[in-house]
Amino acid sequence: MEKFFKRGMEVTFTVDDFTLEGRGVGHLRPGDRLSFIDPMDRACDLVLDEGDDRVGFTVFVPHVLPGDRVRVRLGKTKKRYGEGDLVEILEKSPDRVNTPCPHAGICNGCPLIALGRDRELALKQSMVRDVLERIGRVEGQVLGLPEMVSREEWAYRKKVNLRVNPDGLLSYTQSASMDLFPIHKCPIVRPEIQDKIDLWQEEAGKNPRFRAIVQKVRMVVIRWSSSDESLCFLITDPIDDEDREELFSQLAILHFDVLAQSANPREGDVAMGEEVFFGTPKTSICEDLMGYHFFISPPSFFQINGDIAPLLYDQAIRLLAGSENGKAGDRVLDLYCGTGTTSLLLSGKVDQVLGIEILEEAVEDGREACRANGVGNVSFLPGRVEDLLTSPVLEDIAPKKALVDPPRKGLDPRALEAIGNSTIQDLVYISCNPATLARDMEALSHYGFFLGFIRLYDMFPKTSQVEALTLLVRDSHSESK
Repeated sequence: MEKFFKRGMEVTFTVDDFTLEGRGVGHLRPGDRLSFIDPMDRACDLVLDEGDDRVGFTVFVPHVLPGDRVRVRLGKTKKRYGEGDLVEILEKSPDRVNTPCPHAGICNGCPLIALGRDRELALKQSMVRDVLERIGRVEGQVLGLPEMVSREEWAYRKKVNLRVNPDGLLSYTQSASMDLFPIHKCPIVRPEIQDKIDLWQEEAGKNPRFRAIVQKVRMVVIRWSSSDESLCFLITDPIDDEDREELFSQLAILHFDVLAQSANPREGDVAMGEEVFFGTPKTSICEDLMGYHFFISPPSFFQINGDIAPLLYDQAIRLLAGSENGKAGDRVLDLYCGTGTTSLLLSGKVDQVLGIEILEEAVEDGREACRANGVGNVSFLPGRVEDLLTSPVLEDIAPKKALVDPPRKGLDPRALEAIGNSTIQDLVYISCNPATLARDMEALSHYGFFLGFIRLYDMFPKTSQVEALTLLVRDSHSESK
């Protein structure tokens, strides 16, 4: 089929699927409609017939749900698929529900916000199964439909990343553009965070000095902890000491327990700069989880859903150490350990835990957590997983069990190779991106690892994201060191 579909064409079809990236998917069928301007500058409108070679063309579009009948204007197109913008929902999906979000249709942070809860969970299960079958090459009869663990769908987020618009108001980025829109209410954030947002918006509306100084802020990270402490981390343009003092002074009215700032010299970049400055005596907030106290500094990772995280970690520990009382007598590696959350949680069940994490600030948070909790059988190594797994320091440990919780991009190819050539027999893999999990599972299968357990956790309700907990077990007949 020659390329027929062009930018600006409009197509009418029914959305039949959804992607892990948060977009609806439709495949043109007989009876679907095309509207376009032909080479003679005439408006054309045609309905696809059975056997038309344009049947099957795939369209990706945001702000829609499976079951919606939609009209979409195409943007980027290829021979077999295109991306488009929603023009109109002609018939609503029967699974659509009323949403409490005033920003639905503008913000794409929660693409499933108008989908009924049961249908949302079922959709996530099927999306994960599909990607593990296609990319991970896991057979359907082995995988089945993965169990899903879920809890409250609203007011669950304990951390939020925000921008500042020209009026000094905290904002989200509008879907498919860089435009900002100010937040009134975000139904998925904790009410304590919403209170801070409300205070910021109120101050920006009445205080010209506040509005002026926050224009230097590129990103605002607000976090709330179970100990009822709050943290605000500002990524800014390069600023001098005077501007920093003014920024801290103006934000003092919001009463954050930790207020920090870091400048990034690269234009538009919102990554943390090399140095972090504090406007408060405290430099971390305390998070309580499963009887342990953790200290969270501005750049540290910590799960944002306090209801689901304990359930996820409890099962991960059971997979590694069993459910018996007492210690399993194992030495376990905790890869990409962050602030040492899983390292400490494992410490009561195994003899020794070694955590590896590239962020030295997070490693120090983990060490501080060990001291505060009286834990003596956990140690940390700062550095890259792919480098340290092959270092002599691990030769004496010869671990047979490991836990890995990598970023969304998954495991580095060198880390996969190092795990494959290691003594590890049982690997618990926690993933926030099923696509990279599937890719890594396929790579590890060449070293004898196969899927022994999978369970999904709805860590991010109303979004297309889902957390997967898997146990990969090495075939006893495969070769390893």
